[in-house]
Amino acid sequence: TGVEIELTGNKKIGIHRTEEEFISNNKLSAYPNPAGRYIYLQVPEQATGTLNIEIYNLMGQLVRRYETTRPDVAQPFVKLNTAVFPPGLCFARIISGNAAVSYTFIKK
Repeated sequence: TGVEIELTGNKKIGIHRTEEEFISNNKLSAYPNPAGRYIYLQVPEQATGTLNIEIYNLMGQLVRRYETTRPDVAQPFVKLNTAVFPPGLCFARIISGNAAVSYTFIKK
């Protein structure tokens, strides 16, 4: 899935990306955080065409997968219904072609 969660002997958890190509932009946001019924994920300018969005829980299990098209450049966010997400820390990825960007948020 492109995300590895590692538990080492000293009880530290590490999360690693396994794809080779990423969109790097530290200004991308997810709001509101913590999320209630909805979360808005900012879509990178470089993303085009079909967007695959994956949501993972803290255990690295896929919670939900969405497929959508890139929103209008004037509204660069996708809105996701989070009602079915478990409470706690969540990880999201937007994948466009061979590139991906990751987000972290808390579901109330």
